[in-house]
Amino acid sequence: MTNTAHDLFQDKQVAFMDAWCRAINLTGHPSLFGRNSMNGLDGFAPKVKEISRALPTLPKSQGALIAAMVSFYNPEEGAKMMTKTGTAGLGALALCLSESARQALSDLINNYQGW
Repeated sequence: MTNTAHDLFQDKQVAFMDAWCRAINLTGHPSLFGRNSMNGLDGFAPKVKEISRALPTLPKSQGALIAAMVSFYNPEEGAKMMTKTGTAGLGALALCLSESARQALSDLINNYQGW
């Protein structure tokens, strides 16, 4: 049985949500993200204003992961945050993240269908 384009899209949505939830847990700061599963992906959106306030106080690895995640939700704001963490490039980002965080981001990239 072959998958339809709709099935593939849904599979990617599920995989993205799974990776997003893993990444939220890896940040160590799940309160900086929504927690309403009834609203799908929007229910887990990053709280950009709260993240902006918290970013200077976070360890680089946590801040970089959160900033990269914000990039999926709001590319311009995420890019500003990544610059503030010193991880404006993919190489710099990869160097400061744990293997599990790099894997979660890889899964996000591979399954991203737009917010």
